[in-house]
Amino acid sequence: MNEKLAFLERALSDCESSTGSVSLFSCIRLAESAAALTPGAFQMPFGLSVDDDTRVAAAPLRERAIETLSRWSALLAPKERTTLAKSMKQLGLPVFVTVRERKPRARVLFTIPVEARDTETGEPVSLPSVLACFDGAKAAGGDELHTLPCISAAAGGTAELSGQEGWATGSSAVLAYLEDANGLVLRLAIDALRAPPKKDLQRLVAAVREELFMSGWGLNLEWEDVRGEPEVTLGICEEELSVEVLELGRARSRPGGAKA
Repeated sequence: MNEKLAFLERALSDCESSTGSVSLFSCIRLAESAAALTPGAFQMPFGLSVDDDTRVAAAPLRERAIETLSRWSALLAPKERTTLAKSMKQLGLPVFVTVRERKPRARVLFTIPVEARDTETGEPVSLPSVLACFDGAKAAGGDELHTLPCISAAAGGTAELSGQEGWATGSSAVLAYLEDANGLVLRLAIDALRAPPKKDLQRLVAAVREELFMSGWGLNLEWEDVRGEPEVTLGICEEELSVEVLELGRARSRPGGAKA
């Protein structure tokens, strides 16, 4: 492999490794480089001046770039996919972009201890019959957690800027009473298009631990489907959270991912 082909291969590999920060801008830049690898083109792929012999030799890289665009397009918002499709057509590239269903392939599940205290006295509550009233209670707005700026940004989204949704597709927040431990936990789930890579998972853990419960949602938690009217105040112990990634029905814990 000559030096220019090696440069192009490294540039494409760098692009492929940046899935967590995919945007319409990065897609169009990659499309422009893929088009510039077409023999007879005048543009410079990845900012490199090449001749047609190099373009012919780089045909597999061009196909790789188009395949990467196919994967990346699923991470874009519908309007951005339309924009990308128009750009690809203008560049003479195959237009495969469609509005795809954002079907989750993985789930990031946080288990967070919850402290129960008597609303009047502030004393800890440990009576099983009282704690069990909260089993299955849902946090209001839990199904929209993935759209909050702190979670969306951690999942590669930039909804505030361009409508990009990132890899988070859904969410839920439900309390569970653990009879064996006689305690409550919050099971907070973030559905994902794919199992997040380590860096993405670390960002998400940090967002949940450091930002989520200081957001408007976290500071105004309301619980739905509580049985009875227990005079109890719940406190979320986010510093003690644990996390696991569920993929294709299998659970695997990320060592040290949440307890660090």
